[in-house]
This record gives sequence, structure tokens and C-alpha cells, in this order.
Amino acid sequence: MRWEVELHNVDRVIPWTVIADPAPHIAGAYPALSWVSELASRIPTLRRTDQISYERIIFYARVAYGRLIDTMLEREGSSERVVDRLWREGTPRRLETTRYLGIGGESCVGKESL
Repeated sequence: MRWEVELHNVDRVIPWTVIADPAPHIAGAYPALSWVSELASRIPTLRRTDQISYERIIFYARVAYGRLIDTMLEREGSSERVVDRLWREGTPRRLETTRYLGIGGESCVGKESL
């Protein structure tokens, strides 16, 4: 009998431990092979993590600041002026890894796979 695991680096970073110690990754890919290793290791998919985090940040920003933004639009007169007043350089901490790896952005926005 032969078992194969094909790992692609789309949406994820394949760690070097896959080569050095493949047993936990094989057990993580196939629950039926849990006898191969006591430790079952799965490789996380970063794009889904980025998308979920991004959508969650937007949800909480809307809850916390949605009414403020509405009031600011009335007082400032334009969305550009509101953005100028609220703008702050940088990336939210929970999105830094995926931004560094070039994952996320437009390719994740609007996908309904949550």
C-alpha cells in the first residue's frame, strides 16, 4: 500500500519540517494514518486567516465607529475629508504576516467562503 501527500504552497508557507520530519504532516493530512505519528500537524492556510481577520476587523470597526463616521460625513462634507482625518499609516497587527507574504488584499475581499 502506498500513501502520498501533495502539499502546494498556494495560500500557505510549507515549513522545512515537512522534509526533516514528514510523519506528523502525513498524520495531519490523513486521520486514518494517526498511527504514523502521535503528533498530527496541519499546515495553516494564510489567505483564509487573512480574510477572516480582515472581515472581523471591519465588523468591529463598524460597530465601534460606524455612527462616528456617519456624523463625520455630515460635518466634514466629503468622504475624502473623513478619511484624511482618520488616516493612520501601517497595517493592523493581525494582518502583518499576510501582508509581508503578499497574501490578502483585493484577491480576498468579497469572497463568500467564510
